[in-house]
Amino acid sequence: MITFLALSLTIIVTGGNSLALSENACILPRAGMPTNMSMLIGENGKVYPQNEDNGDIILPLGSIITVSCAPATNLLQNYNVNEIEVECRGEAGLMVIPSLVPTSFDQLGCSNRIKEDVVEIETCYKGSSNVSIQFDSATERLPLITVCHNRTAGNTLYSHHTLYGGSGKVPETSNKRPSFKKDNFYGKVSPDTSYSQSNQIDIVTSLVGSAPLANQYIDPSQSFYFARGHLSPDGDFIYVAEQNATYYFINVIPQWQSINNGNWKAMEMAVRDLASQRGSSLEIYTGGYSTLALKDKDDKPVEIYLARDPITNELMIPVPKLTWKIVHDPKQKTATVIVMVNNPHELSITSKDIICKDVCDQIKWVTWDRGNVRKGYTYCCTLSTFNKQVPYAPKISGVKLLV
Repeated sequence: MITFLALSLTIIVTGGNSLALSENACILPRAGMPTNMSMLIGENGKVYPQNEDNGDIILPLGSIITVSCAPATNLLQNYNVNEIEVECRGEAGLMVIPSLVPTSFDQLGCSNRIKEDVVEIETCYKGSSNVSIQFDSATERLPLITVCHNRTAGNTLYSHHTLYGGSGKVPETSNKRPSFKKDNFYGKVSPDTSYSQSNQIDIVTSLVGSAPLANQYIDPSQSFYFARGHLSPDGDFIYVAEQNATYYFINVIPQWQSINNGNWKAMEMAVRDLASQRGSSLEIYTGGYSTLALKDKDDKPVEIYLARDPITNELMIPVPKLTWKIVHDPKQKTATVIVMVNNPHELSITSKDIICKDVCDQIKWVTWDRGNVRKGYTYCCTLSTFNKQVPYAPKISGVKLLV
């Protein structure tokens, strides 16, 4: 199903479906989205909805897009090839080129739901693995998320993705969340087991030297346990295939559930609203810093991890002391860093928790209860001051505070 956009429209009704004709643009309505949505790729990358009220995709007259599936063995349902090119011909609709055979949006689905690939592309901070979660067709490579992951520690330093403004209010939805995938990381350690509440109690008991104390720290009845805290969250993406691609353990860090479902959730929603309200595409970097320490049975601080390497006995999957998110608007040349203290058991926030000057009072979109320790004590930093403390955080020159 295709409709066409113009200041003046001619409406033709056929079999209960209306078709708006013009010479200016083609509208691909969300209601006409094909089963197993394909990737639509324009000259500037993947094409997303421009109308956030209804999720419609608008193609200018004369624009040519590539329609493809991932991986390369996944074929378009009605064409038996991995990709085709189509052109918006205004009143004539979409045409497959060069054959000029007419087609429609609902005919451009893939045989199977598109599937991501996980590729190590280079190294990042101190030899860590720079990993791309991406969609690969026969000729196209579309990165979705990149992470900087330390294999030895089983620790992702940060992730990076783009949050597209103007697209976020009408994501495609699915009734089923996928399981988190290990892929080729973590060696002999099972991160799935490591995140289980029973393992959390066991390993915290071994670290603090007391089962009763460990059960005070890990108390699911109060949401005091370590959740799989998404770095690049599924809610920042439009299509189900993209949302599913966020479910890798390299894209999570241990975060207390009371914080993950508290101020961290409020912050993620605020950032999406920011992108939507300003119509901005934002570059998002999310990570952790330092390692959380809890008091042991002798009242001494001990660092907390979720796993031990069964071969070396080295501790792995550290719980971060702080979690952070850089929100960068490249068009406006602005950026802000939101930092959250990852410890609901903190009796009082001290100078050791604050790594840069708090500028939250200058940022009008930070409206949650940021002083609530249980939900995640929050402060804000300029990127330049944050970079001085977190050496692996991305550096972006020439930016002002995103307010």
